[in-house]
Amino acid sequence: MKNFSVRAVADGAIVTALTVVLLAAAAYVPALGMFSIFVSGIPFVYLIIKRGFRVSVISLVASMALLFALTGDIISGVFAGALSLLPSLVIGYCMKNRCRYYTTLLAGVITVLFGFLIEILMMNWLAGQNVILTVLDQSIQMVRGTLSAYMEALGDSGALSEVLCNGLE
Repeated sequence: MKNFSVRAVADGAIVTALTVVLLAAAAYVPALGMFSIFVSGIPFVYLIIKRGFRVSVISLVASMALLFALTGDIISGVFAGALSLLPSLVIGYCMKNRCRYYTTLLAGVITVLFGFLIEILMMNWLAGQNVILTVLDQSIQMVRGTLSAYMEALGDSGALSEVLCNGLE
């Protein structure tokens, strides 16, 4: 096994700490949520360019483990790793190896789609049902409820209510 330099370990620890702070901020501070999720992968791009793939993967696993220890929820660590941190590793790897722009973009998009697939499969496995269909059914029921309430408020006001009634059927 290759020994890592003290600087590589220190950089990995700093990136791990920064990533955990950003992802914890996303979990506990609603105003920073989306911003923190997008920004949390940037330190990994730096780490993979400067220190290589092995140190970055170890730092990724440490980040997910620390996020689990901090939140007590293993799902948040896995989802954060799959959706925001894994694409940053792939993009950083492409940047370090000087891949063309479109190759880097395609690799990042494929990795994000892979992360979504992992998240959907885990949600289906944990819920014991198809989560996508459940969410779609709930959304359709909410729209129908809203439109029916709107229809009752309109009463018999003419053609608009007939168009909405036909749309509900």
